[in-house]
Amino acid sequence: MCKVEKQSTTRLSAIYFPFTWITNLVLETLLRVFPGVVVYQPVGCTVSEDLDSWVKQCRLEVRVPLAGVTDERALAASIKDMHAWATQYPDADMAYLKHAANRLCPAQPVVPELASHIKGSVKKTPRPVDDPDFVSQLFLRLAHDHDQQVHEMNSRLKTVGEKNRALEAFFRLDSPDESPIMPQGRTPMHLKSDPGAVMTTGRMFAWSRLFCRAPVQSGILVTDSPAVWSDFLEDMDEAWDLGCFEVPDAQDQSADNASRDAAEALFTDILTSPWDRTSDERTTQALERIFVAQGSGSAGVQSREDLKPTLHWNLIPNIDTAALLMRRYGIGGTAHQEQRICHTLVGFLNPGVIY
Repeated sequence: MCKVEKQSTTRLSAIYFPFTWITNLVLETLLRVFPGVVVYQPVGCTVSEDLDSWVKQCRLEVRVPLAGVTDERALAASIKDMHAWATQYPDADMAYLKHAANRLCPAQPVVPELASHIKGSVKKTPRPVDDPDFVSQLFLRLAHDHDQQVHEMNSRLKTVGEKNRALEAFFRLDSPDESPIMPQGRTPMHLKSDPGAVMTTGRMFAWSRLFCRAPVQSGILVTDSPAVWSDFLEDMDEAWDLGCFEVPDAQDQSADNASRDAAEALFTDILTSPWDRTSDERTTQALERIFVAQGSGSAGVQSREDLKPTLHWNLIPNIDTAALLMRRYGIGGTAHQEQRICHTLVGFLNPGVIY
């Protein structure tokens, strides 16, 4: 797996947040619109092998801003301690991760007493727990492992659900007029999970700190978490709702390239042009010339049977992505982006399936 510390392309990529890994479904959907997708990771994370081909094609960029700076041995030891503690206290229900998240504060996310909660016979080694970058990465590593485990569990449950539907269909052969227990081809609602709903604020503090250590030169943030989308835009009065738009269907390679080129030109124009009260309607009309409008959209699951992926856009004018995150989450220091990027686009992706 290729991981980079500097941007490998000058094209306008989508920054996937606030997660440190991405599923094939979400990645392939985003790549219908954008030439590339960027994922940020703390040191020591792994990316699924089935994403290797996208990395080799330079369509997926995995950025590890603090590689070579972080004490990887100390971080690995802390992860081991956390897991050992969780094994001894299985009823804690991820209390160690919640504790770390609760200690992530805007100015200096530190957990000075975290090590004292690690019990058992695990060998203790010095940890830089007063280093906010270290603690942020520790939290993101724990969240990374948790998210992958939940995704794998949901995938297995989905397989069971599909087998149950097939069995149900078999026994309904003699009673075709009876209503099915659930709509055919759909997954039970309780199988859909939103990892972003788990310690949302902690995720955003930790991820934003990592991003600001090496911000990619793009003004486009995209999440598929309804909880993150709602939390991020809460009380952000300056945000302009541009509407919800259908993601183009996968077509032949030449058509896909033309569609992405048109979208990239449009997003570049949106991000670099002056913004005033007349810009909202003009921008929405420009989006409608490329994408199929779906009204105001919703961060919830669509109710229609022909579920199609959509992107719901908000624009925060006159501030680039790094400056916006630093302001919103109280991150000190400086993080510079290209001056040509004047605004920030924040998108919510509904992949179009319940997964």
